[in-house]
Amino acid sequence: MYKVAYKNLGCRVNNFELEKIKNDFYNHCAIEVDFDDIADIYIINTCSVTHIADRKSRQMINRARENKNAIVVAIGCFVDSNKNDLIHNIDLLIPNSLKNKTFDIIKTYAINKNILSEKEFIHDENRTINNKNISNVRAFVKIEDGCNQFCSYCIIPY
Repeated sequence: MYKVAYKNLGCRVNNFELEKIKNDFYNHCAIEVDFDDIADIYIINTCSVTHIADRKSRQMINRARENKNAIVVAIGCFVDSNKNDLIHNIDLLIPNSLKNKTFDIIKTYAINKNILSEKEFIHDENRTINNKNISNVRAFVKIEDGCNQFCSYCIIPY
């Protein structure tokens, strides 16, 4: 099994999107580790709303780069606004327009560079968290994406 560390910077939309990415990796047998631990993949969901957010994004990228053997991936707003500055300092830059394909992009990169093998990305939807099926865990719904389930308590479909 391979280890993935995540760092989220910015808004609640970033938080929601990173949770989806975590779920994709979890369903493909990744082990989540703390960002300060040694990981095979570091994913930094960046923000660029202020110069302070830019600085934090750079700091997290540089901190992840300390592990020379890891794949370092930056996704999000900071990537969109600073792509040319980052291109030589990072393995993968994924803009907001491709954020929903993050897992597939990283998997392809890792396999093509012989960093991880195809066997390590086994799909397993039956993994559990603390003996509970992951489908029983509460999740966010982005209002911008909508939902058409018409639950009795929810206004989003309307």
